[in-house]
Formats: sequence, C-alpha cells, structure tokens
Amino acid sequence: MIKGLTEFKEKFDAAQIERDRIIGLGRRAYRMGIEKRDNPLNSPSDRKLWENGYDLERESFATMLTRWKA
Repeated sequence: MIKGLTEFKEKFDAAQIERDRIIGLGRRAYRMGIEKRDNPLNSPSDRKLWENGYDLERESFATMLTRWKA
C-alpha cells in the first residue's frame, strides 16, 4: 500500500513540475513581448496552461506599473 502511494506521489509531482514548466514558458513569453495568439503549444490543456502563465505575468506587470505610478 505504501509503495503504491509513493509511486502515485512521484507521478503527481512529475506532472506538477511539467505544469509549472509550461506556465513558466507563458510567463517568459509575455516578458519577451510574444503575443498571446502566438502560443506554440498544440494540446488544449498545454495551451491553457501557457495562456494562464501569460495572463499571470501580464497582471503582475500591470500591478508593478500601478505601484510605480503611485
């Protein structure tokens, strides 16, 4: 039973690392000035994660600008 839980946790952690990597790619794309419509990923779930990262970075940048203007 513990072996099965350990294997499940390893697979879950690996999947989370991959999701975080794709979100990071979207964030980096925003910082590089790549347009959102130029998403290079093909699978719908990967595209959505990339777009989420892109949107997170855009919001972060807008917040930073607001602070600087104040």
